[in-house]
This record gives sequence, structure tokens and C-alpha cells, in this order.
Amino acid sequence: MINKTAASLSEPQSEIEIHPHLFINSLFKKIVILYRKRKEQKNIVIKLILFISILFSKLGYSQIKGRLWGSDGVPHYSEILDFTGKPLPVGDNGNINGSPLLQEKWSVGLINFTNGVKYFDSSLSYSLYDDKLFLKKNDNSYPINLPVKEFSILNSKDTAKIYLFQSGYPAINDKNSFTIYEVLFAGNFLKLLKWEHKKIVEISNYGSASQKEYSLINEYFVFMPKSNRMVDLGMKVNLNELRKTIPEYEKDISSYLSSHKLNTKKDEDLIQLFYFLDSGK
Repeated sequence: MINKTAASLSEPQSEIEIHPHLFINSLFKKIVILYRKRKEQKNIVIKLILFISILFSKLGYSQIKGRLWGSDGVPHYSEILDFTGKPLPVGDNGNINGSPLLQEKWSVGLINFTNGVKYFDSSLSYSLYDDKLFLKKNDNSYPINLPVKEFSILNSKDTAKIYLFQSGYPAINDKNSFTIYEVLFAGNFLKLLKWEHKKIVEISNYGSASQKEYSLINEYFVFMPKSNRMVDLGMKVNLNELRKTIPEYEKDISSYLSSHKLNTKKDEDLIQLFYFLDSGK
């Protein structure tokens, strides 16, 4: 249960009203859809990302408080607090090497909550250690404790790329419908998903004290929307195992490999493979 004080809503009288966000929400979502279709629409996507970045830099940064848009289209203001009413900062783990976050820099993002509310902000980040989203306001960081359906974050190193994460997929192994996956490719017949997690490991150094650091773990899955089925591809995609796990695509996989070099360690190569497999059906 989420405490009622976890997301208190108020309407400050001193704040200047700005109303571009419904348009930006819609535009950002369309950008994500185009980006996942890849190839022929890539130039369009890059132009749209540049446009929305410029637009939001002129409008979004003038906000003092993040704005929540409900399904009724009415804006509300949110303060994310703990049960005592105090803001919740991101914990300091200075004794651990590395970062628990998806990317070091905070970036523009759009969040769709399970209750239908949408949130757009110029400074969002995602922790792969505890699967939590954070927002930054006035140099303070706050966790978002509302259940999330999906969210998109602009890649801070390459603004032509967007991270898309979703929950709501069928249970498999130790994963359930609340598990959040990165959507690498979203086709009509196939979705390529990646579960990313950072754990803390202790590294022993000869002749010196051991150190703790964040270590990244990846697991790949295929989701088949038509049959609502999840397929486990493991921590590393093996092409022979891939043929066995989705045998209906065995010939298509062989056809693609006959004319393309594929490095299964590169997500981009896997995305191109699944684009081919999905478009052939």
C-alpha cells in the first residue's frame, strides 16, 4: 500500500500556468513508437527528438514543481514525501564504486502510471539496483513510489536514442507482471525484451582491502503478443538455442544469417534480426 502522503497534490497560487504538456506527452509517445520501428523512420525520429528537446528546454525548465496529468486532462502538482511528510532523497552509497542508475546524467522522460496518470519531466533517472524511478527538483532527488506501467527516457549520451521500459508482461521464472523490462524491439508478432539489474558485489584485491561495486546483469526475453507467451533467451543470446525456443522462425533466422553478420553481444544487431523476423510474417 502507498501511504496517502507519498504523493500529495496541491495547486500553488504563485506558479505560472503553462499548458504544452498534453501535446508533449503525445509527441514523445509517438517518437518512441517510431523509434522502435527503426530503419526507414530513423531520420524522422532524430528530427522529432531535437524538436522536443528544444521545446521542453524553453518550457519545461520554467516549472518549479513537476506536473501530473490525470486521465481527465486536468493538471495537478505533486510533492513526493515519506510518511512523515519529508522529501525523500536518493541514498548516498559513496563507499560503492560505480552507479546504480541507468545513466549518469538525468534526462527528459515520460512516465505512464497504472492509474492512467501521465508525468513528463526534464530530469528523470532510473535505478537498476532497486527498480525505482527518481525525479530531481531544485538539486534534490526523490523516488517515485506510484506503480508504473511504462516510461521512456532520452539517452543522455546519444539524443537520437530513447530508452523504453514496460511492465505488465506474463510471469516467467522469477519474473512477474510487475517486472520492468527494457523494450529493445516492439513488433506486431515479436517483442525483444531485456531485464537489466545492478547488484552489489565485493571485489577482493590482493594486498589491499576488498571493495564493493555495482555489477550489471542482463537477461533477454521474447514476448509473442498473439499467444501471450514469454520465452527466456538467457543472459547471452545463443543462436542455436534461439532456433529451438522459437522454432516457427528457424528458417527465417537461417535466411537472415546467410546474408548478415550478427554479433549477439550487440543489442543493435539483435534488434535488426528481430526486425527481419517480425516483418517476414
